[in-house]
Amino acid sequence: MRRSVVVAFVATSLAIGVAQSASADVRRGGVDDPVGDSTGGATRDITRFAASYDQNGRIYGNVTFAAPYDPAQPSFVSMKFASIDGSTCGGVSASLFGFQDSASPIFTIDGVRGTGSGFGTQLDTTSVAFSATNSQLANRDWKCVTVTVSPKDGDGTISDQLTGPLYFDGFAPDSDGDGVADSIDKCPTVAAPGTADGCVPPATTPAPTPGGGSGSGTAPATTTASATFKALKTVKRGKSTALRLTVKNPTSALIKGVKVMFTAPKNTTFKNGKKRSKTVTVALGDIGVGKTKTASVTVQTTKKSRKSSTIAVKVQPTGLKSTKVSVPLKTR
Repeated sequence: MRRSVVVAFVATSLAIGVAQSASADVRRGGVDDPVGDSTGGATRDITRFAASYDQNGRIYGNVTFAAPYDPAQPSFVSMKFASIDGSTCGGVSASLFGFQDSASPIFTIDGVRGTGSGFGTQLDTTSVAFSATNSQLANRDWKCVTVTVSPKDGDGTISDQLTGPLYFDGFAPDSDGDGVADSIDKCPTVAAPGTADGCVPPATTPAPTPGGGSGSGTAPATTTASATFKALKTVKRGKSTALRLTVKNPTSALIKGVKVMFTAPKNTTFKNGKKRSKTVTVALGDIGVGKTKTASVTVQTTKKSRKSSTIAVKVQPTGLKSTKVSVPLKTR
């Protein structure tokens, strides 16, 4: 499916794949893609994309699929790196593309075939990787990528597509304005300036436990878990999108048996492989003091999905009051 993603990159002295010179400043990162959203089956279902780039002119991309490579059904894989031009992904581009059953991918810059060195295909049972080294790739401002997979002998119909921004060295939007980029902010809708993970620290006063003492018992019924989510982008009707809800224990005691219940709006369901359902319950279990856990679901829209609706979410710990969250869903 087509969806927007965030790939957070950090500077590191370690290179991926072929060796780099000591002066190469490598940026790398990765992002997950929902399982089961491909129209071409599990062998063409992108589940993760990873990339790296250095200022000496080497670029690398790796795509992982939901199922092992099938020699009887090879795929055509394309990775296009570019820059943000206004609100679109454009400007100078570098593309790496080829077939899963070939060790000779094609490398182009602005559509012109490159003559650089060190580019090739790395194959294992579930992934394919392309890389290229060329002086024309040096000192580029790569900020976005589009990855597609389609049948090798097909008519060009895309089975799965991942497209979105590449955030090098921590450059990324900051929705809550706390100075922690969304790509690494564990609480992107709650401002927490001066923190490393973007979340408000738990209370320092220990909560009393049923048997006396503090800190390690079960939280009293006057407290409960908090829940945050990253706003969903507008979805094309008939397509799906991933919803991730972060549940945190902001108390000074263990919160037990946390369950997250999702309820879909009219003409919308949740997808798990080929199964569809109106409600989904995700069991997160116990959450320690100051810890977080994530509940994820795939939201499947239909041609009849409303332009604007709401996904109802209920976070229910054992023995504590529930937390209710409404997640806006917009379609086009």
